[in-house]
Amino acid sequence: MKVICGCFQFFYASKAGDLPYPDIPTRDVTGTWHDGDKTEPNLEKRMENWCPCRARIVTANVRRALKLHKNGGRHYMVLTTNHPIKGAGYAVGIVEFSPKAYEAAKKRYPSRWKAYLPYVGSSRSKMVPFKYAFRLRGRRLPGKRYGIVKVPQKQLTKILEHFRDKRDQTSKFIRNIQDLEKRLEKCDQKRWEAYRRRKDGRGTSVMKCNGCCTPKRA
Repeated sequence: MKVICGCFQFFYASKAGDLPYPDIPTRDVTGTWHDGDKTEPNLEKRMENWCPCRARIVTANVRRALKLHKNGGRHYMVLTTNHPIKGAGYAVGIVEFSPKAYEAAKKRYPSRWKAYLPYVGSSRSKMVPFKYAFRLRGRRLPGKRYGIVKVPQKQLTKILEHFRDKRDQTSKFIRNIQDLEKRLEKCDQKRWEAYRRRKDGRGTSVMKCNGCCTPKRA
């Protein structure tokens, strides 16, 4: 029997209410939570830690995943977030670590990862709408604060079973990202350039949102 392990990884889901796919939890590119214009998770590359935002935490999990796979096991990163309107906590995505994709990424970008490592997912990774997400109970959402939070074995089994028959919606996540990036570029050229430099690997600065990219609600 193969050993499976997992960790929780939180991201801020955009509060923008007029996205092409509003029920898809989408990273907060335009800083609607006033905590910066987010580049992670970078599901365009099926990856977490493309930028060194959470280098210490994710790098440690990558090393665990590599060791586990070497011994025939599997490692998963469970993506968590709060519903942008209701505030409830959910597991909305599963990134299954892929040693093959990880090695390919390292070869493709040989000078990028020196002090930190990327968590690269397989084609079996998934992102789902809030209506199909796994509800997480408790006062604190796992993985929301800095620190490695392992998924309890029984809970990981339940989460994986929950996601098993759910259709991957990553393409809609990416469509939402593209829409938010256009808004950011139009809204504030300086912030857009800072975001683009981080996403392209040419800088690490984080700029706060002043609220101008947050859609107005009726």
